[in-house]
Amino acid sequence: MPRRPSRSSRHRSGISLIEVVASIVLLVTMFMLLLKGWNQHQRQIRQAERRLQAVRLVDEQLVTWYSSVNRPPVDASGVFSGGPPFYWKTRMSSGTDNGLPSSLRLLQLQVYGADHQLVLSTDLAVNLGGPSDGDQPGLKQGSSP
Repeated sequence: MPRRPSRSSRHRSGISLIEVVASIVLLVTMFMLLLKGWNQHQRQIRQAERRLQAVRLVDEQLVTWYSSVNRPPVDASGVFSGGPPFYWKTRMSSGTDNGLPSSLRLLQLQVYGADHQLVLSTDLAVNLGGPSDGDQPGLKQGSSP
């Protein structure tokens, strides 16, 4: 009678179904993490490009304001000419103790996108009395969301 080999002496080659499934789950998990990181990276790039566009438009608008009326308008709003659809708003900052000379006031300039989300916010030191005694209005400091 032929002798049957015992289970322990039998050698099986190959991989089991559990090993295949575990490998697929691991690969899918790694792919999903990679995809999530890529999407976050792309979103950050789009936000940075949008902010750069807003900064360019603000720079051009400041040149226009200072060359024509010698200061930005106070408590006003408007649309930038050219470029993507951004609009701006200005308002006086409420704080008076800002370390500026008495002739200068802080004017907050905010830039919004077409989706009405704040893209850029900066403070301008504005000479409300016009250019006298050497004080020139200009960009004092900036902050963004």
